[in-house]
Amino acid sequence: MIQAKAVPESTRGFEELYSPLVGRACELGGLREVLESLLKGHGQIASVIGEAGIGKSRLAEEAHREFTGRPIAPHWIEGRALSYGQALSFWSITQLIYSDLGLSDGDPEVRIRAALKRRLKELFAEKDSELLPYLAKLLGVNLENGQAEKVRALDGETLKRQTLLCICRYFQRMAEVQPTVAVFEDLHWADPSSLEALQDCWR
Repeated sequence: MIQAKAVPESTRGFEELYSPLVGRACELGGLREVLESLLKGHGQIASVIGEAGIGKSRLAEEAHREFTGRPIAPHWIEGRALSYGQALSFWSITQLIYSDLGLSDGDPEVRIRAALKRRLKELFAEKDSELLPYLAKLLGVNLENGQAEKVRALDGETLKRQTLLCICRYFQRMAEVQPTVAVFEDLHWADPSSLEALQDCWR
């Protein structure tokens, strides 16, 4: 039977053709040190820079593989930018949120809405409604009239400012609950809104 996967996975390569990583011991060791430090409560930013096809994504996947299944493992989310996506506001950020929800932007709206509500309730308890209208709009999810009206009445600049604030609160709370790794693929293609959010949230 053919059906959608319950949890999105990397589309690079074939899982059944996995082979050991060769010739990247130094680079992998550097990522390992960063992740060990993260688990001790010290957040950091690591950049993996190289030509296309040199193995940047594979290096990140290998680091993820090493830390998966540990008694204390980091929460791992991934987002990517598109070569044609600079006109798509907050594209990379929405991909990170979808990754956290275990979904993709191709999932049905009703499923995205339910997952977002559930996740905000987990992270913010009774304060979840403060973020829901803005993050729902960010993901293109329709809400009930009262919640939708909260953002419909705002001018563009105010809506953007409130959205940025909610994005930062979302990721900061996520990191407070569990050590979190946010992987940004092809950041050089990221849209300006996503870059602004990254600067605000991770500075």
